Amino acid sequence: MKRRPNDRKRPPNERNPARRPASRTSSGSRPSDRESDDRRKSRAEARARQRAAQKRKRFLVIGAVVFLLLIIIITVSQCGNGDGNDNGTNEVINETGDATITEQVLFDEQDIRLTALSLSTGALLGQELNVLIENNSDQPVIVQVRGASINGLMIDAPVFSPEANPGANNNDSITFLSSELELNNIETIGTIELSFAIINPETFETLFETNLITIETSLAGQVEQAALGEGQQAQDRRQVFSQDGFTIYFIAFEDDDIWGINARFYMSNDSDIPVTVQSQDVSLNGFMIAGIMSADMQPGRSTNTTLTFLEEDLEINGIETVSTMDIRFNIINVDTWETIVSSDIITITN
Repeated sequence: MKRRPNDRKRPPNERNPARRPASRTSSGSRPSDRESDDRRKSRAEARARQRAAQKRKRFLVIGAVVFLLLIIIITVSQCGNGDGNDNGTNEVINETGDATITEQVLFDEQDIRLTALSLSTGALLGQELNVLIENNSDQPVIVQVRGASINGLMIDAPVFSPEANPGANNNDSITFLSSELELNNIETIGTIELSFAIINPETFETLFETNLITIETSLAGQVEQAALGEGQQAQDRRQVFSQDGFTIYFIAFEDDDIWGINARFYMSNDSDIPVTVQSQDVSLNGFMIAGIMSADMQPGRSTNTTLTFLEEDLEINGIETVSTMDIRFNIINVDTWETIVSSDIITITN
């Protein structure tokens, strides 16, 4: 029997679709086995939210500092044009107790060494830990800080992300911003704790992360560190959440002349897990509004932090003062990026 022109011979699976084998993923699992993929996606989203929040907060803080510096420069310039009896000298007053450190190697792994050289307590943007990076490996690296704390209080977003090419050295500084130090009522540095992540800038692969490193200054053991920020007493704080070793206190709503309104919190981590705390489902006076907050805490550490609401978002919703805030806290394990605690919606009244 002759075939028709379009009566081509079809592969068995095409002739009988019912006989096609069930589709599988590249790993051999069936589409129904997607739970692990969903969990990986959830972790990636949590990590992306944290990075975005940290980048936005770092940008806001640095922008605020630059703005204030411009005002100071203009003011000083105008004062210098007067007829005062200025002898032409400037005296730098160090109000931080002149803390110093001895030169010490912080880590030396995989042909990459980082040495702490000195502490600059009167730097332009805050206080700086001056370091030397020596890259004796055969690949470029970026060095970043993880989980920094001063005097037992976590410090958000130290400014530090230098690059070192193969066989090259790089002198740089880890900057602890004045705004973060003031928020945590830190004037004098007694101890610094931090770890480092070493990243290949071409592949963005994390090559390795160090253990937590402790640096003691010349004033270690002499600093009496208050847990709350300046002007805040223990009776002013209000506990709004406590579960599984994590405690969150609400302090106050504060006007920010540059950005808008801050909701101020004090948090402690009495668990054995390093975490980051993020906000979700936030509303002010009944209006949903996005805030900026991502607070890291190592085990046994606490922090003062703020949830920042931008002025433009407040204006869109006609919010001048806050009477009520609804918020959910997500507490995420920074090692696995799994959400280990998600609170109910919490209502905070002003």
